[in-house]
Amino acid sequence: DRATRDGLGVYLRLAGRHFQHQLRQTDDGDALERLCQGIDSVVRCEQYLDGNVNIALALQQLGSSLESLFARSGPLAR
Repeated sequence: DRATRDGLGVYLRLAGRHFQHQLRQTDDGDALERLCQGIDSVVRCEQYLDGNVNIALALQQLGSSLESLFARSGPLAR
């Protein structure tokens, strides 16, 4: 279980870096807000995993948050 959490931590850090990279690539206010909220969602998931929250629930929360931010809003402007 610890190895799974550690592995997920790597993916979450990569996701955070991706959002940070995207922040530098856009000047669209709506996109910037969604990206910042995406980073917040990743950080929250990391905190859940560090707090020993059920892995499936933590990832479900992350997926739901990211879907509401990005899937329904269309692609990010560049």
